[in-house]
Amino acid sequence: MRIWFLRHGETDWNVQHLYQGCTDIPLNENGRELARLTGKGMQDISFDLCITSPLVRAAETAALILKENRFYPAAKELISWPGGTLGEHFGMRFYTDARIKEIRFGIWEGLCYQGPNYNLPLHRFSSIWDDLYDEETPEGAERKLDLVKRVSVFLDALAEHFGGTDCNILIVSHGGVCRALNYILEGDIRTPTRNCSAAVLDYDEGNGYRITERRAFA
Repeated sequence: MRIWFLRHGETDWNVQHLYQGCTDIPLNENGRELARLTGKGMQDISFDLCITSPLVRAAETAALILKENRFYPAAKELISWPGGTLGEHFGMRFYTDARIKEIRFGIWEGLCYQGPNYNLPLHRFSSIWDDLYDEETPEGAERKLDLVKRVSVFLDALAEHFGGTDCNILIVSHGGVCRALNYILEGDIRTPTRNCSAAVLDYDEGNGYRITERRAFA
């Protein structure tokens, strides 16, 4: 099994350095162009399945990528993904799965974490990602440890269903989920992932998951 694990394209809140979390912010025009260019760069990869976060910025990114793919017509019979919900965008069919939804930032969503408009409340860390075990979370926010746990459960389910196959799977998710992925496989939660950048994961039953490549197609 090979997985192409991407962060969604750019949004206006990304540009403004605002925490998005589960606020359903769409792609901006640059984000859509990033997704289209990424799709052109991946057009010769024969994907058997696509899974995205249910948030619109991830689903739209996936659909724009798939529209450029030579092997992913709308009528193609998809491999079933029992943990997700079948959806469609721009005529492209894929599954959504809440386990790869962005982390909730609670009352910090919409606040600026960087630059001249910084307006976060006083906090003992310069970044919410500084300490995985920090229990001082904003009201209504999800703990980082809980994010890591649900992403780990999602990866285990993929391995259970497709680990012994040669499937190519496209996954489009979020910056926080990519941090959790990096932590699970490489012990690093602090390094961010650029919009539309991909981690390529290979899985075999003897060695489990390995990140074998990181690529940006746009």
